[in-house]
Amino acid sequence: MTLDQLKHLNEKFQLKAAELPNLLPIGSLTEYSSVLIRRSRRLEKIFNRLLMADGEGALSGAMSAAEHEMDEIIYLLDRLDIANRKKKYVPITEFVKFGFEMLSFFSMSCDQVLEKRMRQNSFDE
Repeated sequence: MTLDQLKHLNEKFQLKAAELPNLLPIGSLTEYSSVLIRRSRRLEKIFNRLLMADGEGALSGAMSAAEHEMDEIIYLLDRLDIANRKKKYVPITEFVKFGFEMLSFFSMSCDQVLEKRMRQNSFDE
């Protein structure tokens, strides 16, 4: 997956997250949606920082930050999925599935960056 494709996937996730408040007739998901959007934006910025990391410390810090953001998004998606289990609104189910797919692409991309850097041994000694 290219960087542009990953960015487009993240933008699509953010748009879908913005639609969340309109998907469930019960309760307000505006704040929830906002948190998901902020987290996914942070993840994209951190991923770019990971790509530009020029030393082992910078790479490690960016990787830790990316993992933290992904964990937070996973937590939010899990809570949304649990809340939706009784009602089984298809749009919510599809959003959760899309979110997990997006995160798997980010995770694989992070692993590829780390693997490439380790093979190149491009860290400052």
